[in-house]
Amino acid sequence: MEKGELKNIAADLDALKKLMVLSLVQKGFKQKQLASVLAISEGTLSSMFPKGLLKEAKGLSPDE
Repeated sequence: MEKGELKNIAADLDALKKLMVLSLVQKGFKQKQLASVLAISEGTLSSMFPKGLLKEAKGLSPDE
């Protein structure tokens, strides 16, 4: 596998991780819980997303 392919796979996995975090926040999981499971700080988790996106996700229902 070439370096470019590995970078693409890593980027795809990162995007999937972010989508899963947003989905779990939307379902009511706390940032603290998710950060703990991912073995990162809450600050690191928060910095993975544009400002306010996680708070916005908290207010959305899964059907919206």
